[in-house]
Amino acid sequence: MSDKEEPNPEDDKNFWVDRAKTGRSGCKKCKQKIDTGTVRIAKMGYNPFGSGKMKQWHHIDCILEVFKKQRQTTAKIEVVDDMGGWDDLTPEDQEEVLSRFPESLRESNKDRDVPERKIPSSSEKKSKTPKKKAVAYFCLIRPLCFQNV
Repeated sequence: MSDKEEPNPEDDKNFWVDRAKTGRSGCKKCKQKIDTGTVRIAKMGYNPFGSGKMKQWHHIDCILEVFKKQRQTTAKIEVVDDMGGWDDLTPEDQEEVLSRFPESLRESNKDRDVPERKIPSSSEKKSKTPKKKAVAYFCLIRPLCFQNV
């Protein structure tokens, strides 16, 4: 009676790549429309309209600029297996994407071995900025409100 589906490993990808089916999607970096048939890459982000994640589409060159400016700890495309939809692309589209990425990604595509990602230990993580304790101004003002006049 249970119709549970097997979890799809493609659903856990942080990035997606495909050809634009319509010309309606816009690049999140340059704010220009992505033309129909153009190869585009999406970064998965939180959906402000509901639960789950949504795809934030970018031109290939724009997402590379985003990668240059982001923090070291933020997810990047390190191997082609980080991108969902990679196997659905034609070999020409795959070559177009790889030609714009650094040499290290092109080399990883030849081997198709996914190296284990280094997970920083708790001692390597930066400590959080300590939060300031709130001063209870209400307690300082309240006695003045109840003075006998």
